[in-house]
Amino acid sequence: MRTPELKARRLASAAVAEMTLDNFLALLDGYEDEEAIMRPEYFVAMVILEAEEILKLPPINKTDIAKRLRTSRQNVSNWIPPLIKRGVIEEVRGGYVVRDEFFIKRHRAPYHKRMIDAIRRCFRKLEGYEP
Repeated sequence: MRTPELKARRLASAAVAEMTLDNFLALLDGYEDEEAIMRPEYFVAMVILEAEEILKLPPINKTDIAKRLRTSRQNVSNWIPPLIKRGVIEEVRGGYVVRDEFFIKRHRAPYHKRMIDAIRRCFRKLEGYEP
């Protein structure tokens, strides 16, 4: 028999799993293979955005991106050119930033709303849960 604590932990884990899956599926939806958001290089863009908007850092370099992603600098070096080519990021002062045009183009993208809805559902399910 499961204890109340174990039941709560399982429910919280399921809520997070559901949110994660919903977000991954939203990122895959509506894009041709070439434009799919769930490609490794888009994790680079996420790290750059986190550095800019959350951490308030100057343009982040390849070494720091690699540390955040727990991968090699070589992988990051391979992933950056497609992002530049697609107009997602640009190099600025020895680091990288996410281009505003990327957000303008995707401002009302269905995947973005689906992700926010998934996060909100998860938040409601986790309300009151203490690990």
